[in-house]
Amino acid sequence: MAGEIKKLKNQLQTLEKHLNLAKAALRDLERSQKPNFEDVPGVLGTFDGTHMVTKEGERHEVSANYAAKSKILYGTQLKMIEEDGRKFFKQIEKPEAKEVSGILAKKAGKWHLLTDSGSYKISDRAAEFQDAEANMEAVALVPEDNTGVPFAALKRVLNEGTGGQDDVGGKDVEKVEEKKAEKEEKPDKKVAKKAAKTKKKEADTKKIKKTTKKETRKKETEKADTKKATKTTKKSIVEDKLEPVPLDTDDLR
Repeated sequence: MAGEIKKLKNQLQTLEKHLNLAKAALRDLERSQKPNFEDVPGVLGTFDGTHMVTKEGERHEVSANYAAKSKILYGTQLKMIEEDGRKFFKQIEKPEAKEVSGILAKKAGKWHLLTDSGSYKISDRAAEFQDAEANMEAVALVPEDNTGVPFAALKRVLNEGTGGQDDVGGKDVEKVEEKKAEKEEKPDKKVAKKAAKTKKKEADTKKIKKTTKKETRKKETEKADTKKATKTTKKSIVEDKLEPVPLDTDDLR
């Protein structure tokens, strides 16, 4: 009996292994049959959080459901394709994503994520899908090379929140946005401060060089004066030695 149970278990494991291989092969087959949307005719544009904006400035609304479920990143290149009288969007090129965490809040009925780096607009539909509430902690996605964008794609909600006022009235959002603006100004201030520091250092170095040069010149002058005085003294000594001695007239008698 025990031997039969073991045999059945081994057979089940073998079947599971073959089933997993079949599933993997099916996925590869489905993937190979999907069209390359880069080659499909359509209109190109960039996602701004709610719309696809073309180079000509035309705005095409992107389905909120599609944007929320796909977590489309701000700045993603989209293509609007028309098929059987139906328009749909496909992501062509995505920027590298960076996670930002913060607290969810509402401003004028619209969801925002308040983070240390600033305030980001969040898709209302994405917040609805995840049963978001005011004061909940959440994680969202922004472009890695451009974190100053106004819109973030909600990735997940972390807790149940703490309740409280549903709409913050914009005060907290504005405060965070001011903090964000200040933070964006900091790099310029740092550059200016560094430039001023470098300029001061160069001025100090120039001043030191000038002082050193002046002291060197002074020492050379003093050395020359000393040399001249020594030469004059030596000349006086020699002249004193060569001065004729007067003869006593008594010695001539």
